[in-house]
Amino acid sequence: MSDRKRNIVHAGNKVLPELALSRLGLDPVSGVLGRAAARHLLERCLFGAKRSDIDHFAGLTVEQSMDSLLAVLPSPSPPVNINPDDADVPLGQTWVNAPDVQAYRNGRKKSLRSWWVGLIIDQGASLVEKMVLFWHNHFVTEVPPVNRPRYLYDYNVLLREHALGNFKDLTGEITINTAMLKYLNGDQNVAGSPNENFARELFELFTIGKGPLIGEGNYTNYTEQDIQEAARVLTGWKINTTTQESWFNASKHDTGSKTFSEVYNNQVISNGGDQEYLTLLSMIFDKKETARHLVRKLYRWFVYYIME
Repeated sequence: MSDRKRNIVHAGNKVLPELALSRLGLDPVSGVLGRAAARHLLERCLFGAKRSDIDHFAGLTVEQSMDSLLAVLPSPSPPVNINPDDADVPLGQTWVNAPDVQAYRNGRKKSLRSWWVGLIIDQGASLVEKMVLFWHNHFVTEVPPVNRPRYLYDYNVLLREHALGNFKDLTGEITINTAMLKYLNGDQNVAGSPNENFARELFELFTIGKGPLIGEGNYTNYTEQDIQEAARVLTGWKINTTTQESWFNASKHDTGSKTFSEVYNNQVISNGGDQEYLTLLSMIFDKKETARHLVRKLYRWFVYYIME
């Protein structure tokens, strides 16, 4: 199978696209955008473009357009209670800081969904909402396994705060985020019985990607040894169900040295307590393939689902 056809299969498509790919290159665009280019840009960067936005961006240069799309927005107000049976929170007031009560979870999750959809509808001419969804698909979680509305809200806020920011910083925050700890069993990862779920996804999906399989347990960019050692690095992180925040339990952390494969020059990570996971991330982010893996995903998200 050719690389082109293999990419199509990976994208879930069974036939080659009928439309030819653009080969305009990467030469800078000079002057103002004009309506056609403005519409094209906004339809890629937003969830639909309003006529007024197209009219405005048509008179801007590429640099001015990107400055506008990448502007940092104020944090939105939190979701509010829409359930009249929620005895802890009055209607129209936020439930975010209220105690978690199982009977009220469904109403609060509905509120959270409505809040997020509302932010998408009222997106404005900003790249933030498109990037929040991108990061949600990248650092994926799901509602049923997580279940707690506060965890899900904090996760969305985290993606929102880092939507246009530093990939490594976001990865660090995601690693100890309550929703992610719950979703990939990080809160069950303890010394002597490491849980590899998050470590595996960290390498395979979240950072460097597999690369071609070159041997049993060796995916070019990491090995099974690396997953096992990374899981040990990540032991000890728990969730306080009362405060609904993550915390580090040193007594559950593997304090032994972790030795990684030749892919990472047999690097040894010694006990670093609650900062040890940051050393792990630095090791992974030192590899150029980590940046390439993200850029490929961004290309497919904004440009085209096939990479030639």
